[in-house]
Amino acid sequence: MLSPFALLLAIISIINVAALPSEHCPPGIELATVTLSNLTYNSEVNYSTPAHLAVKDGNIVFNLSNNDANTAFQCMGTSMDYPVFFSSDQIFNCTAVTPTQPGWLSDFASFAFSLADTAIAVNMTWWKDKQVDCYKTSFDMEDQLKLDCVTENYQNANWTIGQTWSSTTVKCKPTTVVFGWPPGA
Repeated sequence: MLSPFALLLAIISIINVAALPSEHCPPGIELATVTLSNLTYNSEVNYSTPAHLAVKDGNIVFNLSNNDANTAFQCMGTSMDYPVFFSSDQIFNCTAVTPTQPGWLSDFASFAFSLADTAIAVNMTWWKDKQVDCYKTSFDMEDQLKLDCVTENYQNANWTIGQTWSSTTVKCKPTTVVFGWPPGA
């Protein structure tokens, strides 16, 4: 049985690759390094009173780069799923921060994240125009993140109206994940 992330990756690939040319790179021609850098996770839950719902959100942010296509993306996801952020099967699109390089038709990146499993699934697709021998690559990856986080809890023992009653903040140190393509390269 497929894990939820493997299923998400399959769906992402079908959506993004269906319209691409069908030719593939000859084995060993194209080696790529895909890097998730400055990956950070943080969340905050604030209660203004003991009787009101919390204001809450969780955020994951990272830079995604590909040495083969010389492209970079900013990837960002926000979740308001509480009490476990990023518990739904939401797919987030990344935003290109470098222009498409000459000779490349397009590139695309998206990701899904599960805080409960600290698992991240990323799809990155890039392809060259038909004059180039090797022109289509779709890269799917999944990894368990090793997050180094600090949780701070605050409880206002002398709470009065207009003050914060309680809050919980989680901040994780930036981390980097590097993948090679094809797998094992």
